[in-house]
Amino acid sequence: MESIKYFLDLLEQPFPDYDNRLSEYKSLFFVGAFITLFLYLLQPFGLTEFGGNLFIVCCGFGLVTFLVGVLLNFILIDLLKIRKDEPSWTLKRWIIFVIILLLCIAIANYLYIMLYLGFFEFSFSHFLVMCANTLLVGIFPVVFSGLFHQISSLRKNKNSASEINERLVQNSNPTEQIILSSANEKQKLTFQNDEILYLEAMQNYTAIIFIRDDKLQKEMIRNTFSAIEKQLFDTSIIRCHRSYFINLNQIDKIEGNAQCLNIFLKEQDDLTVPVSKKYMKAFSSKIK
Repeated sequence: MESIKYFLDLLEQPFPDYDNRLSEYKSLFFVGAFITLFLYLLQPFGLTEFGGNLFIVCCGFGLVTFLVGVLLNFILIDLLKIRKDEPSWTLKRWIIFVIILLLCIAIANYLYIMLYLGFFEFSFSHFLVMCANTLLVGIFPVVFSGLFHQISSLRKNKNSASEINERLVQNSNPTEQIILSSANEKQKLTFQNDEILYLEAMQNYTAIIFIRDDKLQKEMIRNTFSAIEKQLFDTSIIRCHRSYFINLNQIDKIEGNAQCLNIFLKEQDDLTVPVSKKYMKAFSSKIK
């Protein structure tokens, strides 16, 4: 029962997917290359009966795998606007995505074989065989590699969080004054360093979350994160995520999951700020 509970909990953990589109495409390319070599060297599923150049046939299957992966990621990220670097992208969702990907590859493989053989009469039984073969080749190595990636990333980030927690210190004068200006410089907001908790991107605005008069408050300023970053240069407030800045002086502790680090703020148990993989190294270097 303990192992089942652990596995179910693991399914709901954030999944550490790729940082950028290029890394995703590289992974899909290597998967396609693996499929090509696997089919060419082992020649399963009666591939030798297709005739013609077997290596070209196998390359076709590898290319289909790559193109379907690119198309499905485009639909997921660009059309459905599902972000794979957010906590909502869990291991369970990744497994569902992989199953859908394999089914789409199976459909594309069937169409590829019909086109290659010049046989355009649909056969449901042949289609089921193609789905079974594709799932058989792909599902187990992909899912188990995902589980391994999940567990190793979780262990790595927990170790990083533990190491950073040991180095947490006050990083600058908490009474220094910080002034933030809007893009047109018509709006200026003034804070004491120890008032600011974190900043969050909200479309064309930046939200400043701060404590004043013992109350949690929020101010909005119209400016980009890149411009705000320049205004915060050489302060204790640094970029830790594409959508967040954190005040290093407000960090209580840090915990790690498979996807990122989570910052817990002083006296704010219900507020956490993520540190994404992209900013993890720079963030860690600021904790001295």
